[in-house]
Amino acid sequence: MLTVSPSLAITKVSYLQGYELELIFNNQETVRVDLEAELHGEIFEPLKSLIVFQQVAIDPETHTIAWPNGADFAPEFLYQIGQKPNATPRTIPNSYRVVFQDNRYQICPVFDNGMGNLQIDTAAVIQPQANNLDELQAFVRSLQVALEQPILLPDGSLMPIAPATSHAA
Repeated sequence: MLTVSPSLAITKVSYLQGYELELIFNNQETVRVDLEAELHGEIFEPLKSLIVFQQVAIDPETHTIAWPNGADFAPEFLYQIGQKPNATPRTIPNSYRVVFQDNRYQICPVFDNGMGNLQIDTAAVIQPQANNLDELQAFVRSLQVALEQPILLPDGSLMPIAPATSHAA
């Protein structure tokens, strides 16, 4: 996690693409920010034009990025929303899929790739130690509650959340 300095200042700004900028701060850290979602309100409306957005510069008095119309962002805010260039983007799974393979169940995070397709993250497979379907369902119920995400079965249906069953001997 990034730590914010009380006297944080931007020393360099570079336009990347779209509404993305690369910023270098006075603590020598470089972050990339995508400001598209932040351009709301009267002062930021003109920045929705990429021609205007690309006119970004560092204000010598405030030591932050600013535009000719007076729009600017606090360096602390930019630092917090920024992502280090080599960092892996943080994503949250849309759901989890239960897969039966090699005589074991696997619970795989499923991500929307942004183009309407779902991708299973095989690098982050959870393999529960379940010997039967009841144990697997109990594991899945606890996982669903912990993750607050739906879990899909191999046939594409949602894993039912049923009360745990107990098998008395």
